[in-house]
Parts: sequence; C-alpha cells; structure tokens
Amino acid sequence: MLFWRRFGLGVVVFLVCLAFALKALLLVDVTSLWSGELYSVGKSFQLSFRDLLAMLRNDTHPPVNYSLLWFWGQSVGQNAVTLRLLSWLAYGLGGIVMVFQAGALAQASGVSRGRSLCLSACRFDGPNCFVVAAEL
Repeated sequence: MLFWRRFGLGVVVFLVCLAFALKALLLVDVTSLWSGELYSVGKSFQLSFRDLLAMLRNDTHPPVNYSLLWFWGQSVGQNAVTLRLLSWLAYGLGGIVMVFQAGALAQASGVSRGRSLCLSACRFDGPNCFVVAAEL
C-alpha cells in the first residue's frame, strides 16, 4: 500500500507514456519514406564520411544531422525502419526528459506532482509527437 501511495500515479503515467511510445514504434514502417526523408537519406549516404563532408561544404544546412544519419546508417543498416528508429529513440528520450522536467517544475512552483505528471503524459501523446517519432 505504501508503494502505491508513493509511486502509484507515477507508475500509471509511465505505463501510459510507454504505451504511446510503443504505438509510435509500431507506426514507424506504416508509410514509405517521404520526400524530405529521401532528401536527407540521399545527402547522408555518401560512400565515405569524407565524401559526405566534402558534399556538405557547399550546403547551407549544418552537418550534424547528416553526419548522425551517416553514422547511424553505417552501424545499424540503411532501410526505412532502422532510419526511422533513430527518430523514435529521440522521441522516447525526449519524452523521458520532458516528464522529469515537468516534475521538477511542479515542485518548484508548488503544483502537485500528480497534476504535472498527468499533464506531461498528455503532451507526450500529442499528435505531433507521433509524426515526428516516425520521421527521420
């Protein structure tokens, strides 16, 4: 009983967030790569990292995203599911950070911890999060 009083709502919020994260993971391969994703893939998957940097010298976009995609593609493979998995991992980690930040802000401002956890869980399942979690 003491466990449920102390962690009950947190466990429920965790399970709800986990369910939404798993839903986003299951939707990763629902569609083929979109044109923007294909553009990123085309730029990122050069033969070597040196070729990638040489190509990006003439580009206006920062090289971090393309470099990250190149290293990710080299380590786990270059197909739609593995590429979108990188975005899903960022979505999951961002959601975890958001829930902890909401709890810290709630304690600092006097809002109940339960209310802040519920609000952060509602944001975690927002419709934009699903779209972003399934894109590169």
